[in-house]
Amino acid sequence: MFSIEEGWKERFRGAAFPPSSRTAGWVIDASMDPAFVEPTLDVVEGNPSTARVIVVAAPGAVGKSTLARAISATTNAVLVDLARTEPLGGNFFVGGIANAFGHHALTDIYEGRIALVVDALDEAQLRSGEEGFAAGLTDLCNIVRDGSALPAALLGRAAAAEEAWLILSDAGIDVCLLQIGFFNNEQAITYLSRRLPALAEAREVTKLAFDRHGRKFIELATATREKLNESCGSQEGRFAGYAPVLDAICAYALDEDDLNPSARLADTASEGPISLVKRIAWSILEREHGKLISQIDAPPQGLDTSILYRPEEQLGIIAAKLFGAEAPPSPQIPDAAFRQVYDRMVAEFAPQHPFLSASGKPSNAAFAAYVLVWAITSGAAPAAARQTLALQPSLGAGLYFEMYMNWLAAESGAPKLLNLDDIGSLYFSFSSQAVRGESPLLEISGETNAEFVDITFEMIKNSSQLDEEMHGYPIYGPVQSKIDGIVEFRGLIGGLNIVAPVSVILGDGQAVNITAPVQIEVDQLELAGRDMRIFKSALAATRPIGDDVLLVANDATISRVERISLYDASLSVTFPGSHAYPWAEYSVDPQPAANERIASLRRRARRILTSFRSHSKGALVRLAAKIEHARMMKEGVDGPKLLERLKADGILTSFYAGKFYELHPDKLAAAFNMDYQSIQQQQWTSEADTYLSQI
Repeated sequence: MFSIEEGWKERFRGAAFPPSSRTAGWVIDASMDPAFVEPTLDVVEGNPSTARVIVVAAPGAVGKSTLARAISATTNAVLVDLARTEPLGGNFFVGGIANAFGHHALTDIYEGRIALVVDALDEAQLRSGEEGFAAGLTDLCNIVRDGSALPAALLGRAAAAEEAWLILSDAGIDVCLLQIGFFNNEQAITYLSRRLPALAEAREVTKLAFDRHGRKFIELATATREKLNESCGSQEGRFAGYAPVLDAICAYALDEDDLNPSARLADTASEGPISLVKRIAWSILEREHGKLISQIDAPPQGLDTSILYRPEEQLGIIAAKLFGAEAPPSPQIPDAAFRQVYDRMVAEFAPQHPFLSASGKPSNAAFAAYVLVWAITSGAAPAAARQTLALQPSLGAGLYFEMYMNWLAAESGAPKLLNLDDIGSLYFSFSSQAVRGESPLLEISGETNAEFVDITFEMIKNSSQLDEEMHGYPIYGPVQSKIDGIVEFRGLIGGLNIVAPVSVILGDGQAVNITAPVQIEVDQLELAGRDMRIFKSALAATRPIGDDVLLVANDATISRVERISLYDASLSVTFPGSHAYPWAEYSVDPQPAANERIASLRRRARRILTSFRSHSKGALVRLAAKIEHARMMKEGVDGPKLLERLKADGILTSFYAGKFYELHPDKLAAAFNMDYQSIQQQQWTSEADTYLSQI
């Protein structure tokens, strides 16, 4: 294992902190969290013992920044926090070193006396755009290429880390890619045993209780985690080994109103991992409610104190602090004097709420996700919460997605609808869960003039075999959404398949960044950025369908785009204005059908064939239930007959007891004289029309 003691210290041997730093984000006094538990680093590519740059990738909120601080503190390496520095760009590192530490520091870094640990690659990618991101990494190459210089470490979420690895590899740098995993059982228990006393120190009552019964508190937290582990199935690592969930378990264990861990050990049942986190959060809200009421010495006669500081009021206050939402009104208290006393008490209690840190930010990602979903789904502060997510997409990490999906699935009353306005933030949260070898997929499908569309999220794993392992792939949906909003993606996108009568916005106002493959066919499309950049997938070698981006729209707002750059990927567009600059060379006109029946069969064939996704060394695979669903087949006999013909000709074959279909591009090409891309672009051939006319 490449660890701090048996890896980082050796690679950064000879590093020393400069005397002072004059620039924000260039940190020389990083301290190690007293509850720090070193995660396991798995080598994905390269050799960390010899690489000039070591890139560390991880899902969101698993402790990248905590690890970066620990490496910096123990090796005397400068911590470069890209979330606090200027955006990446040309001369970023050379100029940044000189500005932060003086020009003499340039000699120190080239001669191996200064090392760099660079954190928050993903935030830098969003802030600087792909060109600035690449330019900054190129500047780092100019430093680490020098044989006397120490290597550099880069840390970020999987997508940004893999992009950095590709850029550095293309630049000829000896680069290594490592992956942080979720805590294993031993690490999680160690984390709980260290985090609990650290949290207990915050209040005198919990400190005294932990001093007396520390072992029992750790036993309670461990038992709660074990119950969570049992309910998670194949996804146990994403919850029971996820630091924000472990933090929530610690907060739950240190319930100030029930500091009897022995008695609570019997009450650890849970419906599931997210339900447990929600139950933990609700128990804390109820505890805060009771704590405030206990401070009231003499309430006015006739006042029902149970209405005071209820969980909903607390959540509204927290949402106001975190999102800038309007604060909720105080409960109806007729006694004016007591109302003033109550408002004063709330003003004192709220800033110390367990959901908030001392700086007024969320105390951990689990509670942030809980408040976000409550604010959006309860209707209490949806606009403010959505605006905050647009500015801070990593708020709540992957748990925001899980909690939102849990709310959708809850069986109470009428079926719930996913709001189109939430799809962009959910996509980002879902994507943050991806680890090396996984690709997030978002599918939105709906027929013309439909009132509702279907939304599915799927995490595709590029395993080595087409077997029963695929049955455990995380799939959420389909869930329905009413077509009454806008689907907006501000950051880097990839793995989108949107074929529906909806409105879509891509871009953050400056750039539209896309990683192929992406297929978007919608009513209205807006491209919000001057630069449009399309990149190949890091998994391109496994994809038989190529790295293609297809954009089709009945109406398009495209005037802001001035430049289009392709990086080993292809682009096809079909929308009004696509024959003008800069779109003309990418414009494609669909081939018209001879009659309406052929047109109908083309639509059905295209819908079926382009729904397949790359799995397992590039094989094109789809759940049989998805292909056979009524929404895919539509009314009439054409869909089922076409499916049977494709199976009879071996274009589609089933496996794993009929649960999956695989599409064979070679047999498709032989029958249709078309490849997958041609079908996407609707470049139909006479052979294809003949095949379809025989259905």
